[in-house]
Amino acid sequence: MPKTKRRKKAAKNASASRNGTVQGELARAVTPRAVPYAGLSAGAVSIQNVVFSAMVALGFWGFAVFCLFFYTVDPNHSLYAGILALTALGWSILLARRWSQYRRRV
Repeated sequence: MPKTKRRKKAAKNASASRNGTVQGELARAVTPRAVPYAGLSAGAVSIQNVVFSAMVALGFWGFAVFCLFFYTVDPNHSLYAGILALTALGWSILLARRWSQYRRRV
C-alpha cells in the first residue's frame, strides 16, 4: 500500500475513533521529513550558471552572424538570422541579470 493511502487511512481512523493509540500512530505516520541540503540559497547564482549563459549567448550571436553573412544559399537566411539574434538577445539579457546577481553575492 502506498504511503499516501496509509496516511489517509490513518487520518480517517484517527478522526473516526477517540482512541489515543490511533492518535499516536497518526503522529508517527506524519512526521516531517528532513530538509535536503541546498548548497546555495534560492536566489543565489553560481559561476556555472553565468558561464553557461555566456556560452549559449555567444553561440547564438555567432550563429546569427553566420546565417546573415555566410549562409546565402537559402533565401530566408536573413529571417533565420533575425530569429537567432532575438534568441541571442534574450540569452544576453539573462546573462546580464545572472552576472549582476553573481557580482552582488561576491
